[in-house]
Amino acid sequence: MTESTLRYYENKGLLPLIERDEASRRLFSEDQMPLLEIVICLKNTHMTIKGFKQYIDWVIEGESPIKLRLDM
Repeated sequence: MTESTLRYYENKGLLPLIERDEASRRLFSEDQMPLLEIVICLKNTHMTIKGFKQYIDWVIEGESPIKLRLDM
C-alpha cells in the first residue's frame, strides 16, 4: 500500500487509532495491523469508502455489531 493511500484512508477515518512518532510518522503496532489488514481486504471487495467506514466503525465497537459485519 502506498503512502498516499495510507494518508487518504487515514483522512477518511478508515485507520483510526494510528499513533505517530515525534516526526509525525505513522506507527503501526501489532494491535493495529489487523485493522490495516481488514482495510486491505475491504479494498479488494471494491466496497465504497462509505462502506469501509461503516465496517471499521463496527470493528471498533467490538462484539455487539458482529451480526451487522457478517451481513455486510
